[in-house]
This record gives sequence, structure tokens and C-alpha cells, in this order.
Amino acid sequence: MNKRTYFSRFTALCCAALLSGAALPVLSVSAEETPAAAENPAAAENPAAADPAAQNDPAAADPAVTEPNADAETTAETTETTAEMTTVTYTTPEPVDLTPPDVLTMLKYEDAENGGVRILSFRWTVEETVTIPDTINGKPVTEIGEGAFKYCYADYVELPETVKLIGDHAFDGCAYLKSAAIPLQCEKIGTSAFAGCKRLESVTIPDSVRDIGALAFEGTPFYQQQTDALVILGDGILYAYNGSESDLKIPDTVKIIGAYACAGHQALKSVTIPESVRSIRANAFSDCAALSEIHAPDYIAELSADAFAGTKWFDGSKEEFLTLGKMLVAYRGTDNEIEVPDGIRVINDCAFKQNNSVTVVRLPESVEEIRSDAFFGCPSLQVAECGDGLKSIGDRAFRDCGTLGYMRLGHSLASVGDYAFAGCPALTELYLPDTLQTLGEKPFGYSYDERKGYLKLRNELVLYSNTEAVRLYAEAEEIAQEPLPDEENTEPAPEVETPKGQGRRFGKPAGTAWIPAAGLGSLLVLAGGIRFIRKRRKERI
Repeated sequence: MNKRTYFSRFTALCCAALLSGAALPVLSVSAEETPAAAENPAAAENPAAADPAAQNDPAAADPAVTEPNADAETTAETTETTAEMTTVTYTTPEPVDLTPPDVLTMLKYEDAENGGVRILSFRWTVEETVTIPDTINGKPVTEIGEGAFKYCYADYVELPETVKLIGDHAFDGCAYLKSAAIPLQCEKIGTSAFAGCKRLESVTIPDSVRDIGALAFEGTPFYQQQTDALVILGDGILYAYNGSESDLKIPDTVKIIGAYACAGHQALKSVTIPESVRSIRANAFSDCAALSEIHAPDYIAELSADAFAGTKWFDGSKEEFLTLGKMLVAYRGTDNEIEVPDGIRVINDCAFKQNNSVTVVRLPESVEEIRSDAFFGCPSLQVAECGDGLKSIGDRAFRDCGTLGYMRLGHSLASVGDYAFAGCPALTELYLPDTLQTLGEKPFGYSYDERKGYLKLRNELVLYSNTEAVRLYAEAEEIAQEPLPDEENTEPAPEVETPKGQGRRFGKPAGTAWIPAAGLGSLLVLAGGIRFIRKRRKERI
């Protein structure tokens, strides 16, 4: 007996019992209908008269012969009650309705940003198959929200073809789910979306799926049955690597190397990434301790900052400028003034994040992108000069650079991301070129507080620009805005101040000649200390 058959029968029995208990038996009593009264009229008045055994018993034959404290009236009532319960008439209970409720009554939903409907949660009943409607309130169902069907007991959940996104943990822990057909319009399957579905053996993934989150099918028979060394799903997504080679060559059918796809392979020493790869996700090669060689194209549209964390290439490199192709992945130096090498196209995510030393950074004309969090939290940064090749600045790129007071953005900048310059109170003038068309959420004029979030700065910020995007933003946020002058931002960068708490640095000491000098100095100090102690002891004597 399966789980829902058992549940249905149990529910039906409970309902029937409750209804029967509510309608107690209807009892009808009539002296004429009592068999004993019809055969022996005396029995109606004295039941003992109809019983020969009672005739030999004085107490039974004579109601007066009773216990010392017996009440004749009580005896009569008892006798009458006994006679009354002889005839019983039962009332038939009403039938139990086990028809499942309409699916809309089991769904919680809201309007999505894309004009459709997002399913938020599902209240499970005895249904083995749940069919989600194509539309709700005239709008297409486009998203299955985070955790919407988590721990659902259904065997099958049929999604409409209108669904474009299956959110994180959407079907996580659905222990009875047997198969999943991803809709033909679906583009993304979120993190752990089907994780823990221990009976999920069949999954159909169309080529429309361009993104699959980490551990989306972890702990499912579907994933455990994959026999290929490279598990490639959807539209060229490398979901997992199950091989043991030391040299891995990723095929050119792969477009995305998924989160944790190759993580933890201790034998892996080198990897070749083809031109087709446009994204390498978080921890894709993390903890591949022996990985020291990476052959990659000059440009990858998305490279997670921790994609190679825990590898010999990332953690063991002695280079100040750690690069992959023409992307600056990380800066490891301690110089105050930095000039990024010519030829670099991308300053990658978190490349300078929380660097305490840098006060001035100059980017070459070749740099086209400054990605998210690139200079996040650099407390000593005061001057940033960008070349005319710069086209985009990512989210939070210069957030919390509290001493940044001079910024040259060039003449090609097209977009600035969310909160790009939040927490920069020293930045009071920004010259934004006519090419700028797209502004993210609160890129200028705000600070960040951990308890209160983003707050309006009270500094005297002026945005110099001729573009409509900047004008509308300045009006909405009540920030001063002026037309871009003919000779904008041509003044030389100001002199920088030495960061507080440290002397001005000019780089690392060259060579090893300083080692014996330092050792000799230490010995001299030690000898002087010994002489001082001996002298003090003699004086006390």
C-alpha cells in the first residue's frame, strides 16, 4: 500500500467515525413491541414473573425484598430502562467527500518582475501528480520560487512550458519525486534545486537551460547514474568532472564551467580551457591542490574570484600581478603607487579588494572593464586614473574607498553598476562622459551602514555630465548636476598623502643583501642589552 492510499483510507475511516459519533443511534421504545410484555402481561409490571428462576428467589420475586437501603423507585426506573433499550434504529452517516481541492487553493504566488507569476509555496495533499497551471489571473507562470516545493511528497510535478526559472532549493528534499521534465523555455535551474530527491531517476533538460547552479542534482539517482567523465548538461554546462586525469582538456562544446564542477581533484595538474567558455563559476577548480598550469583564452566574460582558490596556481604564485589571459585576477604586491601593465583588458572581481597599501592606481588604455568589487574597501586609495578604453564599471567596484578623492573615467564609459562608488565621501566631483547611458542602483552619493543599509551622503557631490541618464538620476536623488565642461578633468592628479599608520612605501627591498645586515644589527642590540644588565648588577653590589 503506497503512502497516499494508506493516507486516504485512514482519512476516510476517521471521517466516518466522526460522523457516526455525531449522529447517535435513535432509540424507539414501545411496550407492545417488547416480546416479553406480549407473552406475559405480568412481565411488564414485574419481569421476575416471567422468569421461573426468579420465583424461587424471594428477592427476585418480591420487589419489597431488597437490600436494606434499596429504593423501590430506583428499581422500577432500572427495569424501565432495560426495557427501553430493546429496540434500536440506526441513522446512515453522510458519505465522505475525498475530492482533492483545486490546485490554486494549494498555491501561494506573487507577481514576478518579468510580468509573469512566481510560485512561492505549495501546500501538499494526497495528490500523486500535481499540475501547475499555465496562467494565474491571466498572467503566465514564469518562475518557481526559492524552496517552493521543498519536501513535497508528490511523485510528479508537471510544470507549464511558460516557466523560465526554477529557483534555488525549489524541489530540495522531495523524497518521492520520480522524474522531472524541465520546460522548453526554462533558462536557469538554481542551486540545490533538486538536491536530496533520492528517487529522482529521470530528468529531461532542454538546450534552453543556460545556467545550472551548484549541487542542483546532488544526491539523486539521476546524477549517480552519469557514467561520462565530463557531465555536460543543458546548453554546454559542465556540471561535474568525474575523471582522474592529471591533464584536463575541456571540449569546445562547453560554454559554462559550473560551480564546484572540478573541485577537489587532487591529481589534476593542468587544465586547458577553450575559447567557447564564457563563464567559470564559483569554486569551479577549488582545492585542486596540484593544479599549477592553466591555459585559457585572453577573455572570459565571467570569472569568479574564487574559481581557482586552493590551487597551486592561485595560492602559490609569487607574481605581483596574477593574470589569466588578458585578465588581472589578483594583485599581490604592497606598493603604494601601482601602474597596471599594458595589455590587460579586464580588472577582475576582487582583484584589489581590501588592499591596504595602494594609494594611487593607474590603468592603461587597454583596460575595458573594471568588474564587481575590484577595488572594494581599499582604505588608502586616493587617486584612480582610467584610460579612454574603459567601458564599464561593475557593482560595488569602488565601494568603501573612503579616501578616494580624484577619479578620471576617460571618454568611453558606457555603464556604471550598482553602488559602484557608495561609501566614497571624499569624492566630491565626477566627470561623466557623454557615452554613459546606464546607471545601476545608487552608484553615487551614498554610503553603506551594516545595520541601516545604504544611506544618503551629506557631502557636496557634483556630477558633471550631459547625458539623460545622469540628469534623471541627479534629479531623483537630489544631487547637484552641471553640464560637462569642455576641458573636463584635465587637472593633474593631486599629491597623495601617506596612509595613516605607515611610512611611504617604494616597493619591496631588492635582493638578499639586507639579511646579514639585519642579523648583525640584532646581535649588536643583544650585546648592548647584556652589558647594561651586568653594569646594573655591579652598581647594586
